[in-house]
Amino acid sequence: MIASVKDWIESTLLEQDRIAFEKIGPQRLIFKIAHRAPLVSLFLDPPPVASVDWVRCGGGPLTDSLFERLSPVVSPRQCTWFFVSMPQDEYTVLKWVAPLNMATWNSSRLYAFENAGSEGGAQSLCLAIGTESLLVFTLKDGFEIAYYGPDGLWEEIVSALYTHGSR
Repeated sequence: MIASVKDWIESTLLEQDRIAFEKIGPQRLIFKIAHRAPLVSLFLDPPPVASVDWVRCGGGPLTDSLFERLSPVVSPRQCTWFFVSMPQDEYTVLKWVAPLNMATWNSSRLYAFENAGSEGGAQSLCLAIGTESLLVFTLKDGFEIAYYGPDGLWEEIVSALYTHGSR
């Protein structure tokens, strides 16, 4: 199964000099924060405080709440993680592909960005939900979480994130 998903990613989403997520559907932004500074500056100049709209679960971190609230949406579906980088924003590289199991559906998966090296350029951690939807975490001049895909699943995501009774 991983080989067929990898083929789909390479043939559908990756172009030589860009990642074409919009081929799956329009971008729907879940979260975005801009920060244009070298990483070392974070020791002195932290990024601005993020404004988050989704409902927090318990008293835990907002990142954990995101994963917890979206669990009912992703758990019944065939999902695959993959990581793409664009060194110096010049070309695309598919770094790895791995199946989702619920043990990897948590905020520690975001450590993929720390392990990607310092080659510069955009980096995207993606969750393919089947071959019709994507949840994309992108690090480039800030951090962004976006959904690409059909309206039906987007409505489930919105309901899970923003409805008080969903978790």
